[in-house]
Amino acid sequence: MRQATVVIIIVISMFGLTLAQSSKEKPVLPSQIRSPFPMEKGTVLSYAGTIRWTDSSNCVREKQIEWSMRVVARFLKPNMEIAYIAGHPLDLCWYEEGKAPGNYLIARYRRSYYLVSLKSDQWREVAEKIRVKDNGLVCPGERIELFLDLPLLLGMKFGGDDPARSDYCWQVEKVTPANWNELPVRSEMPNAVFHLCYETNPDTTTFDFLPGIGITAFTYRHHGTVGEVNLHLINVIVPSYQAATSKR
Repeated sequence: MRQATVVIIIVISMFGLTLAQSSKEKPVLPSQIRSPFPMEKGTVLSYAGTIRWTDSSNCVREKQIEWSMRVVARFLKPNMEIAYIAGHPLDLCWYEEGKAPGNYLIARYRRSYYLVSLKSDQWREVAEKIRVKDNGLVCPGERIELFLDLPLLLGMKFGGDDPARSDYCWQVEKVTPANWNELPVRSEMPNAVFHLCYETNPDTTTFDFLPGIGITAFTYRHHGTVGEVNLHLINVIVPSYQAATSKR
């Protein structure tokens, strides 16, 4: 009996030590956020979750998956910041076995963020084409989508690329306190998470946005042929945050 008690105490102690070490290893979200959506080179957001898709033989398949969004390079233009991104949760909306991460640009103008899906890895040529027009960004010959327009407010609507459908746009559906126990980052600040939704007749896309980190959860549902994505953030690497944590 005494030996069993000792074993239980050791197990509990080791479990507590593991939790403490895990907590210490979490990057710290600074109280003064320099960039609501980190775009510095070396930033990596890693996700895990479940995807379902319809394959070429019309069979519905399901898979547990991990996927990453990585900032490969950063490019500055007058009044503009552009990041070349390898991988995005959008890659998984119509999945095929062996699919490679896609190439993207995220462009910031003032406090608005735009996404460009690249057809190749020739990102700099496309980045050079992005310009300011009518207080927003355009990219001739490429599809560019406004996906963040800060500051976000509950009920706010923005974006949309179908002039005939004003209801096809991003909407801030919910604002909730950040649950640091469920996030791979820690903070002493009571930050809010914004839940955004873009709903159309064919599909629904949602993501959670945490200022200072970016996308912390992503879902996609196609309303016809099965295509589903359900991801949550499992790891964060932001070089400046990691450096600040290591100095503590």
